[in-house]
Amino acid sequence: MRKYENNLLKEIKNTYAFIYRPSHKENKRSNKKVDNLHYALLRHLSSELNDSSFELFTKETDGSELKANGYYYDKKTDVLIMNKKTKETIATIEFKMLLSSVQKNNNNNISNMIGDATNIRKAGIKTYWIYCISNTTPVYKSTGEIQSLYKIKEKYFDVYKKIYNDNYSEDDSIPNAVSFNILEDDIDLTKLKTKQELKIKYDNHINKDGFDIKLVDNIRYEKNNLFINEYDKFIKKMSEEIKNAIYQ
Repeated sequence: MRKYENNLLKEIKNTYAFIYRPSHKENKRSNKKVDNLHYALLRHLSSELNDSSFELFTKETDGSELKANGYYYDKKTDVLIMNKKTKETIATIEFKMLLSSVQKNNNNNISNMIGDATNIRKAGIKTYWIYCISNTTPVYKSTGEIQSLYKIKEKYFDVYKKIYNDNYSEDDSIPNAVSFNILEDDIDLTKLKTKQELKIKYDNHINKDGFDIKLVDNIRYEKNNLFINEYDKFIKKMSEEIKNAIYQ
């Protein structure tokens, strides 16, 4: 039973509904679009930790994002885990949701991940990253027309597998663990021509009971703290490492 995965997908569906409401044209750019997902991550981890030794913070519960004191610079974080007794930061969680330009921005995403992870881990703090990525994403022209569609295949993860095969346990330039969650829904993007058509299609379909969203079935991977479509295992591993950080 994948209880955390199922709840995550439910919250992602709510996020889609928020993004594609026609009365909120800029919701896709709004930071508020993922506040509910940050809170879901907090709930999942809190349930697994089940320990009064920890305090967990996120914008949804505390009104603003807390900053972690990094080695080079302070960094706002989506979820922050603190030792309740000493008030020291134990770990941070970063969440990224990618719904377009996935291929185009992949190198930038990797660079940002490595840079931020280095800053946090060199300060003696654990950091965990979670990506939720649409399996098929549009590539837009400047006019808003859909130029092409990019579909994620296993090859997309080759660079991440290489990163986590290279002495991952000793490397403080990468997150302690990364979770990729590849989303698949029942919208046929091949029939859509513009960004506006896509928004209308999602808005109309999400409001029907038949809208379905899930993780793709043909990609599952777990090795060296890299998790692909194994969200529950990632949550349990993260919880285990955070507990070890305070009790070892």
